[in-house]
Amino acid sequence: MATPMTEPQPTREQLRLEGFELIDDTLAFLIGCLGDALKSLGEDALLPYLPWSGTVPDEHPPEGTQQLYSIGFQLLNMVEERVAAAIRREREKVIGPDSIRGLWPRALRDMAALGLGPKEILDVLADVDVQPVLTAHPTEAKRASVRERHRALYEELVR
Repeated sequence: MATPMTEPQPTREQLRLEGFELIDDTLAFLIGCLGDALKSLGEDALLPYLPWSGTVPDEHPPEGTQQLYSIGFQLLNMVEERVAAAIRREREKVIGPDSIRGLWPRALRDMAALGLGPKEILDVLADVDVQPVLTAHPTEAKRASVRERHRALYEELVR
């Protein structure tokens, strides 16, 4: 009796390449949407300056070009965060949680590989001291209205 063929599991490299492709596709879509928004606002002079369009800017770009690039990089950041989370979830599901640095399954696997048993691992963990650290970054000091718009954009991305 023949057994059904199953799809081979993606490798770490395949997931990485899938992530880059997803970034490219999603970013291209969003930059297209940004171009549509510029057209609807009558900002046609900015269209040749859309980020990642492959055009070389003039020496005297129109007013608003800096803001356009800022928006473009904010979109890129949102796309990268979304794709990184999606690929990480897929990697954890397919390859295993111990394949991701920084997660407990990886640390526990590494400690076991060093020959530590459950008792020794518990002894090590008893000495772990975790302290919260609150930091501020200049880019986090945005107006509430800007943060709300970014959040709305991100929610649209994950839909």
